[in-house]
Amino acid sequence: MSDLPKKESNINEQKDIFFAKKQYDPTEKKIDVSVKNHSSAETSNKSLVNAKFENFIYHYKWHTIAAIIAIFAIILCSVQMCSKTKYDLHILYAGSEVISTIRQEDGKSDHEKLITDTQRFISDRNNDGECNVNLMSLYLPSSEEIKEINNSGGYVNELEIRDNGEALSQYMYYGDYYICILSERLFLKWGADENNSLFEKADSYLPKDAKIAISEEDEGYRIISGTGVYLSSTPLKDYPAFSSFSEDTVIALRKNNGKPSEEYTYSQEVFKRMLSGISFE
Repeated sequence: MSDLPKKESNINEQKDIFFAKKQYDPTEKKIDVSVKNHSSAETSNKSLVNAKFENFIYHYKWHTIAAIIAIFAIILCSVQMCSKTKYDLHILYAGSEVISTIRQEDGKSDHEKLITDTQRFISDRNNDGECNVNLMSLYLPSSEEIKEINNSGGYVNELEIRDNGEALSQYMYYGDYYICILSERLFLKWGADENNSLFEKADSYLPKDAKIAISEEDEGYRIISGTGVYLSSTPLKDYPAFSSFSEDTVIALRKNNGKPSEEYTYSQEVFKRMLSGISFE
């Protein structure tokens, strides 16, 4: 009988120890609380960021889109400017002859051959390590030539002819195409009257000892209307690409009606060399 109170006392002591351990060692419960608090904090931060982003897009959506487009345009323009060819000289041909861009058996087209022969007279003006020529070719046959082509079963794109005619009218007054190679018909349209010609006086660009032909049978430079020179009477006739033009093809220097420009001054120098036959080779 005396042992029962002791057993009950021991049991009660063990219960007190158990509850004391549960009270002072709540490790598992604390971990759960900390994880839960951390997770809720992350969710709260994400919600705040999303709310700020949505608010920004709501108020500045079009501003952002415009800025992105502007940045893209600047990058694109910069790439194009860096990759754009810098030409040392611009030269224009207009007439009834087709300067083909189709490569022939020798691996070059008529267009490339004419550029190659022109490059002999130019230097590296812009110091980029290359001598580049921009050749503008405008096919402009006469009405009689168009009829003849159509009657023979050929085809002429009259829309292209019209566009080329409008382009030539622009180039005769604007742009950097000062050295012009023209059919006699087109030259006379713009330079028949020496006093009102769009071209410079030819004798100012001929060699000092140049011999001027009085008639077609005479040797020397054959000048037309005081401002043009027949290509076949110049040293250019010795170059394959230039010699392929018809006998009545004219070369002339268009006047610069605006302010003096580097392009025009350089074109004057090249024009003199071409008429003199003085190349850099």
